Amino acid sequence: MGAWVTAARVRVATGAVSQIRLSGYAEPSQPITAWDSGRPAWSAVERAIQVAGLVDVFLWYQGESDALAGPDAITRYRDRLVDLMRRVRLASANPSLLVVVCGLADYSEAETAYAALRAQQMAAVQSDPRARYLSTQGLPHDGQHLTVAGYQGLAVRLAEMLRH
Repeated sequence: MGAWVTAARVRVATGAVSQIRLSGYAEPSQPITAWDSGRPAWSAVERAIQVAGLVDVFLWYQGESDALAGPDAITRYRDRLVDLMRRVRLASANPSLLVVVCGLADYSEAETAYAALRAQQMAAVQSDPRARYLSTQGLPHDGQHLTVAGYQGLAVRLAEMLRH
């Protein structure tokens, strides 16, 4: 949640909004299927949405497990992400909910697979007028994951995206 908290602070500090409420759920090292309807990760997200009440933005940053799972998982990723965005909007009772999909960071050992998954993320966003893709490309990373400085850079990018 570090990037999200930092982005919220940047938005408040710039005067864009007076306050931001954050709610979230993280389940590390899981494929997108963990968020399929009826699965525990989806149930947790659905509860977080209900507890939060008004939801204006849904942030999604996931995909490493799918990229490393092989071509079949990558090929199916777009449709699963599109379905997840639909279910999030239904759960939030907000059909115009903005969904921000953060692209995977660089990973030199599996860059071909990561690039293929990023293409699926971008395709899902391009099919949805209320979704945006947030690139992590060029941000500092340790070879696979963003570093603290990388997450801070991502937060600034996110705050800038939400400003418009």
